[in-house]
Amino acid sequence: MLGMSAREATRPPILMVHGAYTHAASWMRTFMPWFAARGHDVHALSLRGHGGSDGRHLIDAWGLDDYRADVEHALAAIGRPAIVFGSSMGGLVVQRLLATGARPHAAVLLSSVPPGGLMGSVSRMALRRPQALGNLVQVALGQRDGRGLLELLAHDPLSPDSGMPLSSLLGRESSRALWEMTWAPMGLLGNATTEVPMLAIHGEQDLMIPASAVDEIAARWGAHTLRASGVGHVPMIERRWRTVATAIARWLDRGAGPAAGPARSRRIRAGGSR
Repeated sequence: MLGMSAREATRPPILMVHGAYTHAASWMRTFMPWFAARGHDVHALSLRGHGGSDGRHLIDAWGLDDYRADVEHALAAIGRPAIVFGSSMGGLVVQRLLATGARPHAAVLLSSVPPGGLMGSVSRMALRRPQALGNLVQVALGQRDGRGLLELLAHDPLSPDSGMPLSSLLGRESSRALWEMTWAPMGLLGNATTEVPMLAIHGEQDLMIPASAVDEIAARWGAHTLRASGVGHVPMIERRWRTVATAIARWLDRGAGPAAGPARSRRIRAGGSR
């Protein structure tokens, strides 16, 4: 697990959970140092089979409950209530975590798979971007890794001089987890509820998850929602990441709960930022 400590930890810790085809370092250049500078101790987890975690040779054996267990162990290691960020698949893992009764300080979902799963995304992609869907199928079958998916994931990616090549952040994903996201996204936890404050963010240029997903999350969990123009599926590796991070911070500062007011939807215009 990667970590960045605040100079003075005045706010709750944050645990960041990555999406499919990537690992913890996807948060490292942007969100991690930015939130650490605001007084959060920040941690980023590589789920089993991803990045530097164990189990890469067994990646197709791991499912969403295994990933949920990884998050539970990470939260236990942090030792106090944390704000949990979940990106894409990581957002669905966080929803599964909440459905078991877990009570983190708050949850922030970025371009999350909705509780109804990926079928809507697959259908939209089959109609609008069949070649991209074919690439995803090849990745799922292990015929190629995820490095060719950057154009599909990031609307306006960080420039190459921003650190390690973005392609190094991408790799394979578990075929079992992909199947579960499509056909059994919430497993046996479909009727659970939570009182944990939640913010769900959708990039309006997201080519992976349809805009309806954020409305589904709001209806299911009572989440506040935010739509960001000029942002794709993975804002943490896109040039407009700072606008999204700032919007999250403002929501957290309003209390991420009753002080934040009733659940509502907002739209922000993302300006360029390197």
